[in-house]
Amino acid sequence: MRAFVLLCFLALAVQQGRALQCYNCATENDAENCADPFDSTNIPVCTFDTGFSCMKTISSLNDGEGNMNKIFTRQCIPLVLDDPCSIVSEEYGRSAKLEHCSTCNSSDFCNSGPKSAAISAVGLASAVMLALKNLL
Repeated sequence: MRAFVLLCFLALAVQQGRALQCYNCATENDAENCADPFDSTNIPVCTFDTGFSCMKTISSLNDGEGNMNKIFTRQCIPLVLDDPCSIVSEEYGRSAKLEHCSTCNSSDFCNSGPKSAAISAVGLASAVMLALKNLL
């Protein structure tokens, strides 16, 4: 019985060949839906088989007249980048300030909200581990 439960758990944990889906938008193109609070209605999706993560950034951009405008982006990025958040920060320069940058590849659409995907993944992993401990 223990071996069966362990095999079931491993089968659920291994997701080879599964495509990762991320939201793909920017407030410059869709200010109403891409900003927080996030509305995923009619938001384009990017999908990749392997080698990509989802990313979410929030920045403040100086419009040249002393006004700071918030810009939200959600996108797919290649995993080959060592530290994508520092690269994005360097690209902004003096006209913009990066306020938030996060990457994830734990689940589809993990770049939807601030921390909900990470919290649910940790909660799910904890529940599975507790269930396995009680079964074994």
